Amino acid sequence: MILIRDDRASKTRIELEEEIEELQAKLHDAEETLRAIHSGEIDAIVVEDPNKVSQIYTMDGADRLYRILVEEMWQGVATITQDSTIYYSNARLSKLLGISMEQVTGRKLKDFIHPDDVKLFNFILNNGLKTIGQGELRIETKNDSIIHVLISIKTLPDLEGAYVVITDLSEQKHHEEVLKTQKELKETLEELKRSNAELEQFAYVASHDLQEPLRMVSSFTQLLEKKYKDELDDEAREYINFAVDGAKRMQVLINDLLAFSRVTSKTADFTEIDLKELLGEVMFNLELDIEETNAQITCDTLPEIVGDYSQILRIFQNIIANSLKYRGEETPKVNISAHKEQGYWLFSIEDNGIGIEPQYFGQVFQIFRRLHTQDEYEGTGIGLAITKRIVERHRGNIWVESELGKGSTFYFTIPEMQQ
Repeated sequence: MILIRDDRASKTRIELEEEIEELQAKLHDAEETLRAIHSGEIDAIVVEDPNKVSQIYTMDGADRLYRILVEEMWQGVATITQDSTIYYSNARLSKLLGISMEQVTGRKLKDFIHPDDVKLFNFILNNGLKTIGQGELRIETKNDSIIHVLISIKTLPDLEGAYVVITDLSEQKHHEEVLKTQKELKETLEELKRSNAELEQFAYVASHDLQEPLRMVSSFTQLLEKKYKDELDDEAREYINFAVDGAKRMQVLINDLLAFSRVTSKTADFTEIDLKELLGEVMFNLELDIEETNAQITCDTLPEIVGDYSQILRIFQNIIANSLKYRGEETPKVNISAHKEQGYWLFSIEDNGIGIEPQYFGQVFQIFRRLHTQDEYEGTGIGLAITKRIVERHRGNIWVESELGKGSTFYFTIPEMQQ
């Protein structure tokens, strides 16, 4: 059998009551000590451990540790009076405000608040003097820059005022602005893609649907001329010729517009391209123009690249055809060269044609922008616009350098590796 001894049972009622009174007295002493510590009436505390060894804890030491902690804080910290006058601040707050700690002390925190946020600050301060106040607002620094901050104001018992913690939100706000901008850019890009796809589809459908009525106009006008040829005078026949010629030019324009819309909508996969072989096909396509103008076309060693074969062919064909069309009085000479840059191939097609004035360097790549009248040079003014669109589809750039009367050089780049 095990016997458990209860010490309380051996005590009399009087002894227990005395023990309770003693404990209550110790509790009262502890409460008084805490109050005295809080009010600053006590400079040190002596604590005796179970081995009867005493340890002295000074209030000055605790205050020093507190101040070190406050000074090391990332936030700005201050103690203020009821009218927001600052009578203590840490180094971080003076850095935020852009002035020295000596200049901060004695100033009113309200003076640093953005004028539009003073009303909000007063509301936060009033709440803070009662219990706690918090909110986001802006402060103005010495150099007139504006910082978004989070201000927390909290009162302490027996303190006529409050302490303030100010957190700089600049990086957070900047991050939010970056995310907002990225979102807006993404939405704009999606909208542009959708709009571009709709325009391409519209251009394709409209151009395709215009082909049939245009053929009818041209065909029936020619039939009219054939059937009533003997009954028409020279003026009537001239009018018919104008109508037929206009219909033909319209058909060319529609075909070019279709080609422009198909650059991104009707595409082939990228493959390895032997440019020497491709240039041979270009020469075959332009054979009649080359023979008619007696043009001299030369080229340096050309590399193999990756791209859409038919579109790359069109780049070279459009630029060379332009060189033959806009030729000067001398025999047309065209030279094609290429050299490797960092990550891409730079191609140049140089001619000795009529040249282009500098103010038109950008316009020549715009759709339907012609620098000459139809009587001077035939065409729709869309060839170089198509060329530019193809180069951009291949993640490259195109530009021209020229001097009026001394020829032009068209440059374009194609990356070595296509994604």
